[in-house]
Amino acid sequence: MEDLLVKYGIVFAKRFTLKQRQRFLLSINEDFTKAGYKTKFANNDRKRNARAVNLFIGDIGEADTIICTHHDTPLKVFWPNYKYFPLNGQLSNKALKMTTLIPDLLATILGVVAILIYLNNPNLGGDFRTVWLLATVFLSFLFASLISRGTSNKYNINRNTAAILALLDTALKLNKKSRKKIAFILFDKCCSDNSGAQMLRQALPTTMDKKTFIYLDCIGKGDNLVIAHKERQIKESQRLLKEYKGSQNAKTYLLDDGDTIYTPTYFFKQAIIITSGNYDKNGNFYVDKVNSSADKFVDIPTIEAISSMLITHFNK
Repeated sequence: MEDLLVKYGIVFAKRFTLKQRQRFLLSINEDFTKAGYKTKFANNDRKRNARAVNLFIGDIGEADTIICTHHDTPLKVFWPNYKYFPLNGQLSNKALKMTTLIPDLLATILGVVAILIYLNNPNLGGDFRTVWLLATVFLSFLFASLISRGTSNKYNINRNTAAILALLDTALKLNKKSRKKIAFILFDKCCSDNSGAQMLRQALPTTMDKKTFIYLDCIGKGDNLVIAHKERQIKESQRLLKEYKGSQNAKTYLLDDGDTIYTPTYFFKQAIIITSGNYDKNGNFYVDKVNSSADKFVDIPTIEAISSMLITHFNK
């Protein structure tokens, strides 16, 4: 797994732009096809970086269970102690908005100040004053726009390369019988608008709600493992928990309907989320040191324990 960590955590570490995501998908697609899986790319009709490109592995139409995760990586957050809440989309959305709102406001204020300084100094620019004024306005708005769109994060080992490695390891080690009932999906745009998960309805218009989706998210580090589930997956989650042999404190957790808002699992009627992290003083489950240059370390035995749990469970 160390070699794969280098490949997808360093060589293909940034999967923020459409070209970066496409290069990654072409590479990992080779790993799946060499293992005997049939694969298929699916994308929506959006333009440039807004386009979502999913990778389907195996027969998603016939599969009873789909193990999935996202392959895109998040924007960089210039904010200390930023926390991501994989089991509470509303908290995650609020935290991200706070980290992006302040830089946006500062960029806008700096632009307005620059324009006001120029307007209040009639001698600036000389004969080309109008040209320089227009240039100042244009550059101010351009700077604010670039800040609002964000920039790619350089290291993304826990969010979400670790989950990709567990998914790949599980796929490679499933027996022939299990491969007939288990499929895999790498979703796109789950760090932004979840359009990759939304478009799955096009591929499975009538059977999507009958399938169980096991979604892996930030599984690379933390003292606790949580197997969170919607109402209909209580027994499945408990069976998975019995197969877990890792060193983390492991438990199951029942998701409320509101927990999955702003997350990919909001679109899945039958869903399980597997994630690793810690609890804050209010009892909220969180993952830290993501969306930043600090996201460069994971615990490989933890990842292997999670993939082993899935392999053991489905190879029975």
